[in-house]
This record gives sequence, C-alpha cells and structure tokens, in this order.
Amino acid sequence: MSHSDHYDPVRAARVHLGQELRRLRGDAGLTQRQLAGSIKGGGSTVSDLERGAGSRTPAEGLVLNYIDICLTAMDAPTGPRRARREALLDEYRNLARLIDYDRANRRSAGRRLEVVESLPRDVPVLYGRDAEKSRLLDAVRLRSGTVPIHLIEGMPGVGKTALAVHAAHELRRHFTDGAMFLSLDTHAPGQAGVSVGDALATLLIADGVKPAAIAPTIEGRVALWRHRTARRRFLLVLDDAASFEQIEPLLPAGGRALVLVTSRRRLGAPGGVTVELAPLGDRSARELIAGVAELQAVADAEIDALAARCGGLPLALGIIAGWVRAHQTVPVDDMISLLGGAGGQALTVRHGSRTVAAAFEVSYASLPAAVQRTFRLLSIPPGRGIDVHAASALTGAPTADGRAHLELLFERHLLDEPALGRYRMHDLVAEYAADLAATDPESKAALDRLSVYYEETAASTDTLIGARRHVRNSPRPDLDDRRAALAWLRTERPNALALMRLQAASGNHAALIGLSGAFASFLRQYGPWDQAAAVYRSAAQAAWSIGDRRREADALFTLGAVQHAADEYRSAADTFTAALSAYHDVSDPGGEVRAQAGLGAVLRRFGDTAAADHHLTAAVQAARSGPGREAEGEALTELGLFRMMGDRYDEAITLLADAASRQAEVGDSLGEALALRALGNAYYLSDRYLEAHSSLTRALAIFEDLEHPSGTALALLVLGGVQRLAGEYEDAEVALNRAITLFREISKPSSQAQAMSELGALLGSTNRAEEGDAVLRAATAIYRAIDDRYGIAAALNQLGEVLRQRGDLAGAEDVLRQAGDIYAELDDRLGSAAVANVEGSVFLDAGEPSRAQKRYEAGLIAAVGIGNPLETALAHEGLGRCGLLLGDPDSVEHLRTAASIFTRIGAAEARRVTETLASL
Repeated sequence: MSHSDHYDPVRAARVHLGQELRRLRGDAGLTQRQLAGSIKGGGSTVSDLERGAGSRTPAEGLVLNYIDICLTAMDAPTGPRRARREALLDEYRNLARLIDYDRANRRSAGRRLEVVESLPRDVPVLYGRDAEKSRLLDAVRLRSGTVPIHLIEGMPGVGKTALAVHAAHELRRHFTDGAMFLSLDTHAPGQAGVSVGDALATLLIADGVKPAAIAPTIEGRVALWRHRTARRRFLLVLDDAASFEQIEPLLPAGGRALVLVTSRRRLGAPGGVTVELAPLGDRSARELIAGVAELQAVADAEIDALAARCGGLPLALGIIAGWVRAHQTVPVDDMISLLGGAGGQALTVRHGSRTVAAAFEVSYASLPAAVQRTFRLLSIPPGRGIDVHAASALTGAPTADGRAHLELLFERHLLDEPALGRYRMHDLVAEYAADLAATDPESKAALDRLSVYYEETAASTDTLIGARRHVRNSPRPDLDDRRAALAWLRTERPNALALMRLQAASGNHAALIGLSGAFASFLRQYGPWDQAAAVYRSAAQAAWSIGDRRREADALFTLGAVQHAADEYRSAADTFTAALSAYHDVSDPGGEVRAQAGLGAVLRRFGDTAAADHHLTAAVQAARSGPGREAEGEALTELGLFRMMGDRYDEAITLLADAASRQAEVGDSLGEALALRALGNAYYLSDRYLEAHSSLTRALAIFEDLEHPSGTALALLVLGGVQRLAGEYEDAEVALNRAITLFREISKPSSQAQAMSELGALLGSTNRAEEGDAVLRAATAIYRAIDDRYGIAAALNQLGEVLRQRGDLAGAEDVLRQAGDIYAELDDRLGSAAVANVEGSVFLDAGEPSRAQKRYEAGLIAAVGIGNPLETALAHEGLGRCGLLLGDPDSVEHLRTAASIFTRIGAAEARRVTETLASL
C-alpha cells in the first residue's frame, strides 16, 4: 500500500517520532513505568509520546527529558549516544515545523472556498412544530464554542427531515460559508446505508473537490474535510443517521459550524441537544389535512376522520391530503370509506419497519395502472436517485411517458426531487414499493434494461471521455459535447457502480462485463480507484467464469490501470502481467502493447529498471512494427519517461515528441497532454526553458479543459519550476501555489513537497529568504515522514542556497553536507553537481575563494559528465568569480562561457553575468 493511501504527513511524523522514542527506551532496558517515575505527567505522558497521540506539538522539555533519561541508562560510548540524541531532536523539530506549516495552510485554505448551497427546498408551512422549532432555534443561538450538534429524533414518518430543513432555512443567513444536506440512508430499503467513506466523498464533492482528487482512505477524507471546513461558518444537515460513530467523522472542524442530525434512533451524542418529535396532536393533524388538501366546505368531523387514519404522522397526512386534493369532486365520505371505513384499519400505524404501509397502499391504489408499474420498478435499482431517462429505460416506456409518471408520483408525494430533474423515493415509500416489486416477475428484466441503458450511454461517451473528439450514437441526444457527457458520467457513477456490485453479487456475468467495460475509460481517469478496483476484479473473475478471455484481458488491464493510479505499484505489476498473458492468448497486439507499457511503468516506479526497460522497449517496438499502432503513443510516453529518469534527455525528448504527435493524430487529447507534460519535464531537466514552457503550457490547457486534477497539478509544478529559472517569478509563484493546493487535495505528499521545494527556492530568489526557509523545512519534514530520499536531498540542497542568501553560512554548509551525502549514496550525479556549486557559493561568500574554486571544479566535472547546461554554467560562473579574486588569467573566459550558456538556455542568470563582464 502506498504512502499516499494514508496521506497525513503530520500524523506520519508524529507516529514515527513515537516509534523512535519507544525503540530508544527498549535499548535502554527501561519499562514505561520506570520512565514515567522520572517524568512529569507520569505514565499517560510517556504512553502518549510513544503512540504519537495528541494534536499539539509535544513540549520540547518533555522530549529532551525522555531522551536524556534513556541515554543515561544506556551502556554505550559517549559519541554514539550524542549522535542518537541529535537524530531524535531532528525528528522532533521536523514534526514541530510540519505542524506549524500545516496549521498555517489550514487557516489560509478555509478563506478561499466558495459558498456551498445544497439544502432541499423548504416546506411552505410546518404544521404543529412551533414548540419544537423554538426549542431548536433557541439552543442554536446559545451554542458553545465547540461544533454544536442538534439531534432531531423520532419514529419513521414523524417529520424529522421537514423540521431540520425548515430550521436550516431559517438559520441559513447566520452561516455565511454555506449550507449542505446529506442523507445517510440508514433506513433505505435494500441498502446498507451510506458508509462513512462514501459520505465523506459526497460532502467533499459537494464542496468542490474533484472526485479523482479524493483520498481512498477514510483517514485521508476526514483530514481533507476538516481541513476545508476549519474556521468556516457552515451549516450541515445529516439526515437519517445510524449512530454517533457514523456522524462523528463527518463533523466540520472548529467551533463556527452547526450540525443538525435526524435519526430514528436515540444517538446520545456527547454534548448534543436533542429534540424528540412525537406524532402530531389532533388539532395540528387537522390543520395539515385541511391546508394541504385545500378543503373548504367540509365538516370538521370529516377532516378529523381523515386525519385519524394517519395516526398523527406528517408523512401519512401529507400523502392522504394530496390524494384528497386530486379528487375534489369525490365526496369525502366516500374517501373515508375507501380508506378503511369506520374502523380505520387500512391506515393503522404501528412501530416497526412498515409503520405507514396503509397510507402508501391508499396512495398507490389511486394511481393509474401504468404509473403503479413505474412506482414498483423504481424501488429495484440500488442507487440513490434517478432521472427521467434512466427511469424510462427501467420501465421500457417512452421518455414522455416516463416524465409524466415521475411528475405524477412527485405530485402525490411518493417521490422527492432533491435536485432539479433527479428523483428519489423516501425510504418508507421505497420499502413499501420494494415489497410490491418482490413478487413482480418483471424485476430482473427491468434491471437488465437499466443496465443496457447505462452501458450504451457510457459507451457512446467513451471516445469523448477517452479524450477524443465526438460522442457516437448516444441514447441521450442531450449529451452532445464532452462537458455534458462528463457531467452525466459523474452524476450516474454511484448508481452504475452500485448496479455493477449488484450484478457481481447476483452472478449476472454478462451484464457486469458489459457495464464495467463501458465505464472503463472514465473510471481509469477519474476514479474512485478503490471502488473501481473492486468492480474490475469482479469483472475479470466473471469473464474468466464464462470463458471470455478477451473481456477478461480488458478487465485485468483496467484493474491494473486503477491500481497504478492509486499508487499500488506491485499489485498493478501482477495485474498487468496477467493482462499481458490474456491479450497474448487472444492475439490482441494493441492490448499487448498497452499491457507491456503499463507493466513497464509500474516496474519503473518500484526500481526494477532492467525489467522496466525490457517491457517498455518491447512495447514500443511492437507498436511500431505490428498492428498495435493505436497504442503506440502510450508506449512511447512511458519509454520516454523511463529514459528521462536515466538522464538520457535527448533520447527522452525524441520519444516524447513522437508520443505527443502520435496521440494528437489519433485524437487522444489526454494522451497528448500526458506526453506534452513529460516532454516539458525533459526539456526542463535539459535546461531548454523556452521549449519546456511551450510544451507545458499546451499540456496545461488540455488538462484544464479535461478537468483532470492530477495532470493539471503536475503540469503546474514543472511550469512553475521553468518560470522560476527563467526569472518569471510572479507567474511561477501562482503556478506553484496552485500545484500545492491540488496535490494536497488529491493526497500526493511527495509531489506536494516537490512543489513546496520549488516555491521555497523561488522565495529565496526574490529576497524572501525567511519565507523560503520555512517552506523548505516543511517540505523536508514531509519528505522525511514518507522516507523519500531523493526528495530530502533536493529540499536540503535548495535550503542550503536559501540559508546562504540569509547569511547563515554555517547552517548552509551543514545542510549541504547532508544533501551531498544522500546524493552520493544514491549515485545521483546531477544532484552532486548542484550541491557542489552551492557549496562553492557558500565558501565564496565566506571569503575562501580557494575552497570555493575546488567545489566549483567538482561541480563542473559532474555537470559536463551528464551534459547539464545549467549546472555547467553555474560552475563556470563560480570559477570565473573565484579567478578574479585569485588572479587566475582564465577567469574572464569562464565568465564568458557561463554568459553564453545562460543566454542560450534562457536562464535569468544571464543578465547577472553579462553585467559582471561589462564592469571588468
């Protein structure tokens, strides 16, 4: 499992410090009890430190006391003990810096979010709830500084949601940062309810987070949700909760938010204010019936008789009142007889799972036969909402009839319309309808029709969402461009995934294979990766079960792709290997090329370079020489990235330029953008800034048009680096800050730290070295938390330059020594050249030109050896400046060489060196 799966750098650093302290205590032969006797706070303090518990930075004195007691008890030489003490203090200081930086980011991030609105429409009149509403509003006005939780509890159909929504609308003006409604579906028939992970995903999407940017773990989603809601005046309604444990992770951060929770259960939330609803009294029930049914010349006794059949439940009262209003010409006495006669048995309400079944039965009986059929079938799909097109497919009716049926059901209060054009049943209504559908022989055929509709519609968008140009043969004429198609796919994704899971569970192999295949391109790109992986694992098994080797290969390839996207590289390697074998068995050259390229890409990620080289080279050769040409661009991109990581920049540039051209030829915009981004990175590493800027700008425009967050962030990261080195500091800062925000949202700590390192270097270059110092130390802390050695070295090298700019030459020398040691261990010649050149600048500033000259000479040798123009020019410049101080006759030639290279690659340093030459 990858580090990004559990992205919380503060938590990771805290736990890592605790583990190191616990290891120290073990080496010292001390128990927690022995150590606690010497530390203020006792055993709980020691335990908290070792578990990484708490949210604040541990007191430095406490940590020092812990370390010194353990070291004193150890039988070890002074030198090793001193080194271990410094190492542990470094861990502690990294944690403190990371907490400070994270806290600052959380404060700033909250102010940038847009106002969110998703409350359902309010009821015109709330009958019989004045006392409960007043109690609720008064409690809200007197809320404390913590997040207030107000619970509205009661039996099914008693009006909990209506009161919560009505109160939310009245309170809305006090919450300037938005209001949101989320149903947790605890009592939705045929469903297990919304999981905490899915609930968090829904909230984050509603708050503006792209689906593909949502972390796969609950911890990551909680962290992002609380990060985004910290310090916001925000109102959240959680409907139909099961327990406090379910809602606790959904609570916003800080004390400025308000949460209204409805539930059929007694939740007992700590610190919560509870309003328990009982059925309406006779007077309120009578007022509701009369008001909604618009009864005028009707005796009170007759209204009372109608209300009596509903047991005071607002849900039943509203349904019956709507039915009466639709039949104004029918005598009320006749209606009372139809509803069950004097005994009122048809509308007797009892506690339990079918508390108002009689009320639903009456409303159902009043529907035309065709609408009754629609009502029954709407309870079958496992999703949480439906539009007119899907409903028409489910019933097999023309779209106009389907729309008319939905509108009639909505009018009779048998359907809700929580969002314009999307309908869903109340949970009790759906339960009643499901009971009817259970004996309907058409249920399976209806699900099959719906599955075919989703499959055909998704397949029609595949060429577009697969980032090509046009939608083909769509059952939906309104899906006429990429944006509309993408919106439809995102809206229907939960329903389609739920339907796939149902097909897998029921053994409907053909339907699962077809539907999953149609959504493959979209889910590969936009996720959610964890749910997609489960579906395609089932699809591959289903294809194997029916002996469809080709469909098995496709499902395996998609599974490998989503595992790769989720950074599960070793699992992806196994899956791509299986896909490659399957494609070979069915003689599919294009599939083999894609599988080879995918396999090589993930092998490269976890360091098996020889195998990666073999598969990527084979993929390109096969694509160029055989019938697998449609996959050539993808294979070229992966091989180009591989060559770039091996410092073979010229070869990488050729491959990636070919890849971009090939993807453009076949109309694959996403593939073109991925190749252009990689090409821009290769140009950047080759110090060809103008070409890098051009490629990255083109890639960024495509990514943004495709609404592709990870691609956008990566393009911004490299573009910001190019702009920094070219002296375009304002543009670079904007790009890098955007990249940092996106990487944080999609839980990519390594990439976030890389962007922070670039930003820190930029701040140092613009006379903001103190800010740069803080950002680079935070980046280093993230890298240390995830044990990214390359990242640690790069951040330390840039920190050394910033410390030099601040005049802290001793500090710069120290961090540069650390960076140089890591680069030497990794055999990274470019990194070693960069460190040598910065060390030369430090020694030159310290008035030691002879020492500086030696470091610049080392930097020049390393830079020339790998053909890196920027570090070569920096070394020549340094040697020239040293030579001027030492009387070296070659000093001017070194400066001229540096100026020539800087000018050729478009580096900002060209002006500086040119001015120096002019002054001689």
